[in-house]
Amino acid sequence: MLAFCSVNLLESAAAADGELIRPTHVHHGIVALEMNANFEEPKSPSMRVINDEAAYDAFRKRIPAHGPSKFDPPPKNRDRLRLNRLHDLKRSTVVVVETNSMDTPVCWSVVEDPGGRKTISISFPDSLSARPLGTGSYLLLAFPKFKGAVDMKKIEHPSAQKLAEFREETQILAKAARELPRTGTIPAAEIDAKTVEIAKRHARSQHPGRTAWQLLLAARVLSDPMKLEDAVRLLGRPTHRSENSKQAKMVDWYFNPEGRHVAPCLRASQREDSKLVGWTIIHR
Repeated sequence: MLAFCSVNLLESAAAADGELIRPTHVHHGIVALEMNANFEEPKSPSMRVINDEAAYDAFRKRIPAHGPSKFDPPPKNRDRLRLNRLHDLKRSTVVVVETNSMDTPVCWSVVEDPGGRKTISISFPDSLSARPLGTGSYLLLAFPKFKGAVDMKKIEHPSAQKLAEFREETQILAKAARELPRTGTIPAAEIDAKTVEIAKRHARSQHPGRTAWQLLLAARVLSDPMKLEDAVRLLGRPTHRSENSKQAKMVDWYFNPEGRHVAPCLRASQREDSKLVGWTIIHR
């Protein structure tokens, strides 16, 4: 189920006057909708920002113990959020989008303007699935703690043609990455301009992958030394900055929204002049 697009298929999802940011965790599932006094469902999708544990637990209690089914007994709902707190509300802010459909909303981009206001671009697939009254789906996005305003921007769900174009681009990147020499470091390689442009676009996506980073390193688009602002323009905001025992500043781009045990991380060292060197891909 597509709940979090791997790349911006829609040009309108990006904003010229804002910075592209990414959630630290993405989760989705089914939820008991909040009915009114006449037992009517909400007619339009809703979004809420959760910053405290009481509101977080209240939402979790609306995740049903069983999934919808015509069989008795119905299957258990394996949603991990129902049984466990997956987020620390002291460090995280959670944004939840709900809809009266069994098809999960899709997040295409999150853009933050200079004043800290965030705009989340969401599309809602046309629903063809039958469902019980009062049951819908949710999309949860977790971010580092913030208190700014959040807007939901509804955008048109992409056509089958655009989704097919995205799959074709993914295959192009995968084929080019397979042709790279298998060595400990990524050597320079001749990569055609079309593939490089696709890799750049995927590197700025909501959930960039190892393949796009490999090709940008091989094409020397990511090279030593590189200004931090140029890297941010290409890759988006770094997810982490740290200092090791030798006082060398490390800058990471690490995205693991699905909570996997191990995920790739793009890392560089920041020199005293703020330029980045020593680009590498590790696993965390």
